[in-house]
Amino acid sequence: MFTWMRTHQRNLMLVITILTIISFVFFYSITDRTHQGSGQVARVYGRNLSVTDFQREARKFQLALALGLTEYATSLGGNGADEGLSDFVINKLIIDHEGLRLGIQPGDEDVKNAITALPVFQTGGQFDPLKYRQLVVTALTPQGFTELEIQNLVRSSLILERIKQMLDSVPAVTDGEIAYYSRMFQPTSGVAVLFDLADFARQVKLTEDQITAAFKADPKRFVTSELRTARYVRFPMPADAQKLDGKAKIDAQQKVADASDNFATHAAGAGLQKAAAEAGLKVETTLPFDANGKIPALAELGSAVAVGGPATAIAPAAFTLTEKAPVTGVLQNGDEFVVAELMTVTPSRPMTLAEARPEITRELTDTAAKAALEKAATGAVAKLREAARAGQPASQAAAAAGLKTQVFTNVLLSDEAAPVDLRRFAAAARSANEGEITGLHAEPTGGFLVWLEKRGPADPKAIDQHRADLVADALAQQQNLLWTEWLKSAQREAGVAFPSGNRG
Repeated sequence: MFTWMRTHQRNLMLVITILTIISFVFFYSITDRTHQGSGQVARVYGRNLSVTDFQREARKFQLALALGLTEYATSLGGNGADEGLSDFVINKLIIDHEGLRLGIQPGDEDVKNAITALPVFQTGGQFDPLKYRQLVVTALTPQGFTELEIQNLVRSSLILERIKQMLDSVPAVTDGEIAYYSRMFQPTSGVAVLFDLADFARQVKLTEDQITAAFKADPKRFVTSELRTARYVRFPMPADAQKLDGKAKIDAQQKVADASDNFATHAAGAGLQKAAAEAGLKVETTLPFDANGKIPALAELGSAVAVGGPATAIAPAAFTLTEKAPVTGVLQNGDEFVVAELMTVTPSRPMTLAEARPEITRELTDTAAKAALEKAATGAVAKLREAARAGQPASQAAAAAGLKTQVFTNVLLSDEAAPVDLRRFAAAARSANEGEITGLHAEPTGGFLVWLEKRGPADPKAIDQHRADLVADALAQQQNLLWTEWLKSAQREAGVAFPSGNRG
């Protein structure tokens, strides 16, 4: 499939690296990569990366998601947050560099085939050039990218895929690992201790000095969103075309796209209002929206339609428009096409303390509540472990400590019919032995810890029936660990450094 330019020496280098990693990888868990501060300048392979470099490369994370390269994006550490975007930028450079070093260079034909096979560009199992063109307009142009970025991202994803294939060929599964993964078929009983973040949030009492200090510490962070309005013309699919599929639907879409494209070309010169009048088309107007297509006026009213409609489709392109070039190209909004023209711009401006107060209050309250919850959980674990050593029953010990609990009995992690909340307790206790108490398992609304009282025997028939799945799960875990350690090794070789001591 690929035009691999490899040498025996390069393969040997990779195998030696793999064997070195595998000798210790399974004795360590994945380290939590915590980044501190807000510095955004790094050094990789002796090259200094500026803030501008970081920002441009970070935008490729969203492009990767738009292309459906989700595994690629997440494998490189991207999670949409600042920390993950920093990892994505660094690790993408490493993968591209390692592709050259190892002689893994997909040819142009391989890249082309991979692009046309992406599900995001498929209609009825066939490559749909209309979808490709639409993504170029909505995901590339607003970010200042060209089609070359699609090719480069897909090529990078193919390099990553090949590296992982080479890594994945190494691990083997032991009987002990099968036994561990078989725990999902063992009935689990215990007591979950629950912590509700809202309970701790209600106890937080902020002072005016705290709110003012947070605002003064970084006032530039608190700004209003730039808002824009646009007028637009819709080009819906004919009602009878909605029932079509495959090539017939593509042909119908193409006709509508051609009509909207001709209109966009005319509107770019004559103006949308005049072009619509000449064509007998209705012109509609949006409410003010932000760069994400969110309409603050609706959000303030508590409307469920705060995001959606044409504004969502128009926003990415609308925020690239100027007074000299106010008309978009053809945009897709579901099954219809839209051509829009910029009307007004409400610039972003610094917030006053009064305007920033709700956001500051939420942030400080959330931070304080999480800290209090974690402190309470740490204290609870210590008390319960002491009670366990004294031979006290779980429920009795939790009640004596004044903790909120939920008992679960004979819950099978493999039982999809079991209540989700109980299965999550069983999952949390999977690594624990009988009588042990887990640490805090954090959740968006709080967290919980589990006192595992009993784990019953697994059904031998279930084990035999699902052995192949158990082996696959164990192997996938080993492969993930191996990939993580290989990446760490590559990062060390790259000399990754953040001169400011911070990651963005």
